[in-house]
Amino acid sequence: MTPDLDRALAAHFGYSSFRPGQREIILATLAGRDVLAVMPTGGGKSLTFQLPALLGTGLTLVISPLIALMKDQVDRLNRQVPGVATFLNSTVRSAQARERLDRARTGAVRLLYLAPERLRAASFREAASALPIERIVVDEAHCVSEWGHDFRPDYLAIRRFAERIGRPPLLALTATATPTVRADIQRQLGLQQPVVVLAPLDRPNLRFSVLHLPRKTEKTAVVGELVRQLPGSGIVYTGTRRDAEVVSGALQAAGEAVALYHAGMTPRQRAQAQERFLNGSCRVVVATNAFGLGIDKPDVRFVVHYALPATPEAYFQEAGRAGRDGLPSRCILLFSPVDLGIQRFLVQRDVPDAAGMLTVLACLRRHAGGRRRLRVDPEAVATELGVSELTVRLAIAGLERGGALVRGPDEHGLLTLEQLQPAPDPRRWLAVTIEAERRRRHRLRLLWKLWDYARSTTCRRSWWLRYFGDRTPLAASPHCCDRCDPAGEPVLALLPPSPPPTRQPALPPTPAVPAEEQQVQLILRVVERCQGTFGRQGVATLLRGRLPKRAAPSLATLPEFGALAGLSTSVLHQRIEALVQAGLLTKDATARPRLHLTAAGRQRLVTSTAPLPVPEAPLPAGSGLSATLPALLAALAAPDPRLRARASFGLRRLALRPEVPLALRRQARAALLGWAAR
Repeated sequence: MTPDLDRALAAHFGYSSFRPGQREIILATLAGRDVLAVMPTGGGKSLTFQLPALLGTGLTLVISPLIALMKDQVDRLNRQVPGVATFLNSTVRSAQARERLDRARTGAVRLLYLAPERLRAASFREAASALPIERIVVDEAHCVSEWGHDFRPDYLAIRRFAERIGRPPLLALTATATPTVRADIQRQLGLQQPVVVLAPLDRPNLRFSVLHLPRKTEKTAVVGELVRQLPGSGIVYTGTRRDAEVVSGALQAAGEAVALYHAGMTPRQRAQAQERFLNGSCRVVVATNAFGLGIDKPDVRFVVHYALPATPEAYFQEAGRAGRDGLPSRCILLFSPVDLGIQRFLVQRDVPDAAGMLTVLACLRRHAGGRRRLRVDPEAVATELGVSELTVRLAIAGLERGGALVRGPDEHGLLTLEQLQPAPDPRRWLAVTIEAERRRRHRLRLLWKLWDYARSTTCRRSWWLRYFGDRTPLAASPHCCDRCDPAGEPVLALLPPSPPPTRQPALPPTPAVPAEEQQVQLILRVVERCQGTFGRQGVATLLRGRLPKRAAPSLATLPEFGALAGLSTSVLHQRIEALVQAGLLTKDATARPRLHLTAAGRQRLVTSTAPLPVPEAPLPAGSGLSATLPALLAALAAPDPRLRARASFGLRRLALRPEVPLALRRQARAALLGWAAR
């Protein structure tokens, strides 16, 4: 078997050897086994089903999510073996589809690519019973999992279709799947004792870097400088179409040959931009995430992310389009805190809740006009409602599970909806809404994972291996990442200095800073006392001697209040993130994640022997009238920030309590105003 595989590889594709994991997948596929394979972007997934299809006698169905991807693969296959592959999608007319199915029935076609929506078409299901289907390949298999980064509801029809035609062997392929997603793929597709092949995800030729920029306005200038310095061709990914247009215009103004690509362009414009990039007419393409899936350009030397993607899987897949030829390439993420808010908004928009699904139902009923059957274009509905097409498809899938409608067979790229109801079935709707909320929380958790990656202080390549559960030892690399080799980063041009802050801090920092173990104790103690009330910013604010917004004034009496006033907010943020990565703290999955103490964190508090810092001066009582006004006024000038904070708390109590004489209340207010103005 092995010599035949090698000869077939050389004869059909001109390759002299297999990449890691390819041979094992092909052997299991030829043996008729179900296979789940995880291979990195550019790892040669297509070869693992194309070569068995050429060696077999039957038909291989390849289910692929993108029209451009299947057309590109079919064109390349037919150049090597004319007529061996074809595709069916919404661009193919009925007469052409019948002719292609006839060729597949007679054995002239060995690979038939189709979109998952095609499985719902009654005409295709009828024709499929007469096709000599030898195996089904599910490309981008993470789309079948609701916990993956790109869930497609139509992928859920694959298992039922396979069982209807006699359950041929399945080959599920993906480049991005955590252990949780891998288990869900097996369950959703019904894989039977599958051979699981996990090719090493580590690519030593890729250098991962994160450039931290305080303001988003700096990013365009940084991208221009990076493109100027970095040699070879590259991709710049932006989060929105507007950003893509702005960055593209700036690079063109700087004299770069640039192509623009996003979903708002016409198909012809996108095809022209892609062709310019592939044939070398332009050096850089600026695009949204609509670009790149299946693009076969091995010499991409750099991939720059202008904005934070939605999930770690999305970033790893897009960054992995660099250096497919094995030569050194760069993967650079421009990170700004504002990116997190943008992505949180997109998660809230793209993953519909109960109200969002009901809004889609109302729109569908308006289009139906009283009819019980409707054909709808999800892209048109998305445009009308101002949401993404994915949102509409997820909403329709949820409405179907909730009994508000029934999906019929799709025809000509349109969704067929039947039995539209005024409202979902109450008995089924509760489970649907709970599931939608779980999905939203999961997407937020994925977003916070990517935030952790951007803020990580450890090796970035090892971070990726841990995330995907790859236990392969990290290969040595002279240009690993910005953490292992800080000197290897490009030298950026000087940017305009940051403007001074508009508000001065209320408390001047103290020069004395507790030791590192004491800092750990103080952070853990504040999180424990707050009991999940605050996130990273709130905890840092308390430790620096200020009250967060809407915080109870009594928090100023905590022993830890202001104990780390000598550290900057950014340093405290780094300390807190390090404790999260060490497992001493954890974040919840809310839109504004709050900190909680883990069991390991409680154990650290119990076992630590380092003494906590003590106040430099006795603290005056800060409640009621037990503290005299002169003592509180004197404490406002004390060098210890905790003493000053407690004094201000006592003055506020004096200024607000009605039983205090009016003259004393006025003096307390005047003192507070004068202290705040300093």
